[in-house]
This record gives sequence, C-alpha cells and structure tokens, in this order.
Amino acid sequence: MTQGFRSCCFCVSLRVGALVIALLGILVNLVGIGVTTYVMDTISPYDFDPYKDWQDKVFRIACIVAIVIGIFGLAVNACLAYGVLADRPVFLLPFMVFHLMGVVLQVCGHVAYSGYLFANGFVIEGVSHLVAGIVSAAIQSYLWLTVYSYYVVLKEADLRGSGVEAPMVVSHDMAVDRREQYSSTKQYMCSS
Repeated sequence: MTQGFRSCCFCVSLRVGALVIALLGILVNLVGIGVTTYVMDTISPYDFDPYKDWQDKVFRIACIVAIVIGIFGLAVNACLAYGVLADRPVFLLPFMVFHLMGVVLQVCGHVAYSGYLFANGFVIEGVSHLVAGIVSAAIQSYLWLTVYSYYVVLKEADLRGSGVEAPMVVSHDMAVDRREQYSSTKQYMCSS
C-alpha cells in the first residue's frame, strides 16, 4: 500500500473497519430518522395553523430536511457496505466524497457557532463548542482515512489482478503506462 493506514484502530483489518463504519453509519441514520420523525410528530398536524408563529414552520421544514439527509446518509452508507462486502472500490467513492464534505461543513459550522458565542460574551461555551468540534472532526477524519486506505488497497488489488503495474521508466525519462500496453495485447513488450 502506498498511502494510508494498514489497519483500523491498530487491531482489525481495514475491511472490517470499513464495514463497521458502514454499519454504524446505517444505524445512526436510522436512529436519526426515527428521532426526527418522532420529534416532528410532537407538533400535531391538526394544530398547525398557517398563520401561527413562523418558528413552527421553520421547525417542520428543518425536520423534513433532516429526514431527507438521513435517507441520503442511509444510501451512502449502504453503498459503502456493499462496496466492502463485494470488494468493489467504486462503491466506496460516494462515502468518501460526501463524508469529506460533511467534515468540512461540520468544521465550518463549529467555527461559525463558536464565533457567534464568543461575540456574545459566552467565552466558556464557545471554547467548549470549539473543542468538541475539533474532537468530532478528528474522529470523522480518522473514519474517512480508514475508508480511503481500504479504497487504496482495493484499487491496488484490482491493478495487480489485471496485470497492470505502476508506470515504469523505459529510457531517457520517458514513462510508459503499462495499462495502455496490456489493454490491447496482454503481452509483455520489451523496451530497447
């Protein structure tokens, strides 16, 4: 492996670690959808008056958005689980892209909210929120790096299985990609 980790949490293989990450992601999203649905039902649809306070409307919209994000998270984590079980690296990509976007948005949100707390004089709350955000982002980054490392392992296994190796130098700093050599003839071509 050229980059990344060799194991998850120093005790299990990357495959098991990526599968556990996928299953925990599915579980968290299911619980999140259930809790959001329950909370949304606390506002009775029969009591919902269109002329009532705008906060009820915003709350309902936020709940619906949270449910949609939860369903999307279920799909992404299901792709991750399938990719790990079937050894298909392309199914790991949705998790890697959207999880990384989530980490970046999470860090931005924590910094912005901590800045808001600092600006309003809540220094202790701002510091604690910032520290919690940093710890959470570090954990999320570790999970992402674990899946990325497993992705690299799968891609290298695919390249080895298809007879493709890393680029080699033929002569005078001219690199030839063996993927192009083997794609048409599947024969070894000697260089002069």
